[in-house]
Amino acid sequence: MAADPTTASATAKAYADIVAIVTLSKGNDLVFGSLAPSGSIGNCVISTKGVRSFTNVYAGVGGTVPAAATFNLGGKPGTSFTIGLPTSANVYLGGVTSGASMEVTEFEARLESKSEDGLTGGVVGTDSYFTVGAKIAVGASQDVGSYYGDFSVSVSYE
Repeated sequence: MAADPTTASATAKAYADIVAIVTLSKGNDLVFGSLAPSGSIGNCVISTKGVRSFTNVYAGVGGTVPAAATFNLGGKPGTSFTIGLPTSANVYLGGVTSGASMEVTEFEARLESKSEDGLTGGVVGTDSYFTVGAKIAVGASQDVGSYYGDFSVSVSYE
């Protein structure tokens, strides 16, 4: 019997790659250190390298050592990723949200392998961590005490 010349068929394989999930964990917190208001509205910046600078704020004596936050990253080696940062966050006196607060803004990130700040160009395996710096606003007569609060960052495969 001859093959039907009006019908044809072919076979293809279906493929899928299951990749390692991207993971992110905090290494260190963002620490602005001890600060003293100057009587004028001011701010303190912690760079992604952990360098502290001031405008209308005095460095307090003693206390915690200023530091950029660090985040540890894992996933499929060689996979590109981007970093997501908040636009702002608040820290609260004693951590109580109904109390005095200070706003943290201008978040920046620096990948382990880069010499400049940026959110893109990360590669899992090459960049096992990144650092985050930001600016905190200090009121002219900011209430005395310890302030803290949370901020979230994210990473996404490209």
